[in-house]
Amino acid sequence: MKHFALRPAAVLVGLSLTLAGCGTAEVAEIRGLTDKPGSQFSGALSEQYRALALYEADEMYDWVDAAFYAERGLAAGRGAPLAPTELAPWYIRKVDQPALKRARTRLIDVLDRGARDGLPETAARAQTSFECWVEQAEENHQTSHIETCRHDFELAMATLILQLGERGTSLFFDFDSDRLDHQGKAALARLAEKLKKSRTGGPVKIVGHADRAGGERYNQGLSERRALGVGQALASLGFAPTSIAATGAGEMSPLVRTRDGAPMALNRRVVIFEQ
Repeated sequence: MKHFALRPAAVLVGLSLTLAGCGTAEVAEIRGLTDKPGSQFSGALSEQYRALALYEADEMYDWVDAAFYAERGLAAGRGAPLAPTELAPWYIRKVDQPALKRARTRLIDVLDRGARDGLPETAARAQTSFECWVEQAEENHQTSHIETCRHDFELAMATLILQLGERGTSLFFDFDSDRLDHQGKAALARLAEKLKKSRTGGPVKIVGHADRAGGERYNQGLSERRALGVGQALASLGFAPTSIAATGAGEMSPLVRTRDGAPMALNRRVVIFEQ
């Protein structure tokens, strides 16, 4: 968190020399940190903060952010509970704030659903990648670094959501395909048997999704074909067609958020659940 306004060059030179001494104690301490009491999540969090601190110090010579990560890593190493960083202390452009606010809300939700205990390494990756995204967004001069942190966050979040249980059951498709492969068909058959035993009489809803490769209109049609195809397969497995509702969400509700035009296997899916 730098929080520096533009200053004359002479002041910046003096400031850079001063900052070189800031955070060195914390960075040195976390560099030698080996004992990490507390939960698996705290230990994983400490290790990942340590990696970020050393990268900022050794590769980027950014002692302010190195100290931020080092302090977080040392606290996690002591077993202290650490929520994802608040956005208020950071100087984030207004245009970038909504995405980061939504990301923090999603992260807290999945952490509170048991991710810390159930998937500690991945949960720690989601939190540290989010904070890396925040830190890089404040700097706002290395687009590739921002995208890397955001991509790592989204992948970790997708893993957590899938493992903890997205509402319903997801089946995945090959690129630009509306047909389930052999594994998908087998998974659908198992799901059909499970639904037959547990059904409450409500309709089975199928929502198709697409990644962002291709145009929005094309992807809407592709998502609908995926949903309809799975609906037809369920009907062939004994479900009344009138009990199946199939719709497509296009590329608008991705499991992993990506830039436009980017293929992403986890976004090529249908989600099936009983209403």
